[in-house]
Amino acid sequence: NAAVKGRPNMPPEILLASLLKETSTLTNKETWQLAGRRLILKKMQEPIWETPTGNFTIPADTAIMPATLSYTKMNTLLACPMKWVLHYHSGLRVPDALSLPTDNQMIGNLCHRIVENLYSGGNKQWTPEDAEAQALKLYDSLTPAMASELLLEGRELDNSRYRRSVAKAVKQLAGAVEQLGLTVEQSEGKLQGDFVGIPFIGYADLLLHDKNGNPFVLDLKWSGSSSYRKKEIEEGSALQLASYAWMLRTTAPEAQIHSAYFMLAQGELLSDSPLLGNEALAADHSLQEIWNMGSKSWNKQFEYLSKGHIKAAGVIEQCIQTQDGLSDDKLKKFMKEDCTNNGLLYQQPSCRFCDFGVLCGLKGGRV
Repeated sequence: NAAVKGRPNMPPEILLASLLKETSTLTNKETWQLAGRRLILKKMQEPIWETPTGNFTIPADTAIMPATLSYTKMNTLLACPMKWVLHYHSGLRVPDALSLPTDNQMIGNLCHRIVENLYSGGNKQWTPEDAEAQALKLYDSLTPAMASELLLEGRELDNSRYRRSVAKAVKQLAGAVEQLGLTVEQSEGKLQGDFVGIPFIGYADLLLHDKNGNPFVLDLKWSGSSSYRKKEIEEGSALQLASYAWMLRTTAPEAQIHSAYFMLAQGELLSDSPLLGNEALAADHSLQEIWNMGSKSWNKQFEYLSKGHIKAAGVIEQCIQTQDGLSDDKLKKFMKEDCTNNGLLYQQPSCRFCDFGVLCGLKGGRV
């Protein structure tokens, strides 16, 4: 305003030019000037970033064997020792407020709870139609607590669609159980075995038995596609199913153990069990072989860790991929073959869903 009053006849374009400056005119010279101030500019040296290698060291014998083990803990160490150390040893985790389930994870949790309630009462055998009807009632009663975002204004269509999908999933599950002649013993059944001297604990979504009394474990999954789990069984890397079979075998060594994934959203039962007849998947390794390779891999990884060496598997694989120019599929094939040739079980790092990518140097900076 003062500039306008002092020069009432100044053309607007000249007045505007005196008030506005392009950033480039202030920074492309050695001397910086603005509003009567002057500074001498010096060009910054480019920082030298250290390329991450994925290898870290800690004092030997720092890593302590956990009090208990589970499939999740075992799989985490096999897939990425760095993540295992940060999460299970150091206790780092994302705050609960930042990790609330939504979308597929939320619906999966809700559907799991419905199945648990369905089979935890007095009635362990449901016809598909009765299971569907009960699932609709349970959906309505559990949604306010487990999927309240679906009750918000504007989410009516989503809520209706998920309600039908969950009821259909439960109906198909009950149909598969009926078709295979299985009997449900319990939901969330606790399984346990002794591994390297410590308890190995797991909880079966559904623990059943066939007509001959042989155990059958169903692990329920809700995801947008069943192809990943199908490939996991075919490639002989389904460690979760193998761990269930191993725990059951510790109490029933003579029994023929069966285990399977039931893909809720697709209504598919995935297993290499002969009970499925022609629909059984052909697996590269039996459940016992998978468990043996997984056990050997655990011992090797923990021994390496105990000596003070930590591997960030995702970073290491990225270095190999870049150096050899491999596609994602070829990288996975290379890593799997290398492990299999040494009697080890390859578990792919879950870098996409990891909270520690900045700490290991995979993303967001360099270490």
